[in-house]
Amino acid sequence: KDRTRLFIDKEEGLISKETGIALREWALQGRSELDDVMDLIRTCTTIEDLKSIHENYPSVHSNVDYQIAKNKKKEEFLNK
Repeated sequence: KDRTRLFIDKEEGLISKETGIALREWALQGRSELDDVMDLIRTCTTIEDLKSIHENYPSVHSNVDYQIAKNKKKEEFLNK
């Protein structure tokens, strides 16, 4: 699974030196705000925490992965 999204539109193939360079450059860029928000969602323990995360990070609201994670966590809380 390509969580880096570096290879989405590329054909599958053998890992090469260029692949390693691309991965290294990606890794050196650091974490994105979305990465941090996704970690907060995974570890939050109340629906209030989830609401707070949503209110404090409006820049990620349009991201599909964020929406899926938020809705899944919300369902977990509502089904307890």
